Amino acid sequence: MASTKPHHIVAMPYPGRGHINPLLNLAGHLSTRGLLVTVVLTEEWLGLLSTSPAPSHPAVQFRSIPNVIPSEHGRGNDFNGFLDAVNTMLEKPFESLLESLDPPPAAILADTYLSWMVPVGERRRLPVYSLWTMPAAFFSLFYGFEDIFGGDSTAGPEEIDKKLEQHVKGLNLGDVSSVICSVTPKKWALKSFFWVRGAKGVIFTSVYELEPHIIYSLKSKLSCPVYTVGPCIPHLTLKDKHGSLDYIQWLDSQPINSVLYLSLGSFLSVSVAQMDEIVTGLHESGIRFLAVARRATSRVQAKMGSTGLVVQWCDQLKVLCHPSIGGFFTHCGWNSTMECVFAGWFECEGRDRRREFGRR
Repeated sequence: MASTKPHHIVAMPYPGRGHINPLLNLAGHLSTRGLLVTVVLTEEWLGLLSTSPAPSHPAVQFRSIPNVIPSEHGRGNDFNGFLDAVNTMLEKPFESLLESLDPPPAAILADTYLSWMVPVGERRRLPVYSLWTMPAAFFSLFYGFEDIFGGDSTAGPEEIDKKLEQHVKGLNLGDVSSVICSVTPKKWALKSFFWVRGAKGVIFTSVYELEPHIIYSLKSKLSCPVYTVGPCIPHLTLKDKHGSLDYIQWLDSQPINSVLYLSLGSFLSVSVAQMDEIVTGLHESGIRFLAVARRATSRVQAKMGSTGLVVQWCDQLKVLCHPSIGGFFTHCGWNSTMECVFAGWFECEGRDRRREFGRR
């Protein structure tokens, strides 16, 4: 009896850690359902992932395309240039790669922010499913942008907040100013949402129960199926053994609810001066801490002294679920927020988009 080949899905994230991680987690879930998933990354990102411990799935394979966009290191220094490159330079090498895949893919799973992906699918006669890795409320804002703001590009902060409250409850200007008040990010976001109307389905990494009114509204507005598949976090691998992790051993030696976990994101993190101020405050407070500092780890550790531990990387969900953790100082990225909810944390204070979470 001939064996049946699994359906082949080719998946490509927007090249950023907060987009790549949820797509990889979703790819792992799909592979457990009998699908073969090929994840396409730039050569740089494939190398970066190889240096970070990550769960492996036999039915998830990786292919790379050339580094035709600016490096991940320092992309925030010219974010507009990075966005231009993502939306103009990745399409050709990705489409060339499609021709070499065996077996041929049956569908494409792509980040919504890859504005060129739906046209590629149309040319190749492949259905494209759009993956949105942020709150569904943000999707609702950009999908209905023209209806909300029309051609008014001069609205002041109060008027913008008023329109957001009317059309997308829960959002304010502080949440979205980096996009709607910036020419280049807004241009590419709106182009992405023009093309998302051609997708065969939209997949949200959110959880329906967190945004029920938004999801319900989008189901009535979109002409394609809407799926919520969150949380797209590595919760299925919590019990996996990753060898001897020094920071887990250190947490094991600390009292319950005694450690503050500090992590401020992988992209537009704090400046050196801001980190120094945070470090000084933590040191003077005398509290125990586990801090992620991707730059100058040794210097930060020296300034903090012996009351805590500084690492370049950690398994965040495993850390948040550890009983010795008593608080989380975070930049409030969507993935971190979802991991907080999963780990049983609640928000207890907010200021300047950096928040502390405490355990219920």
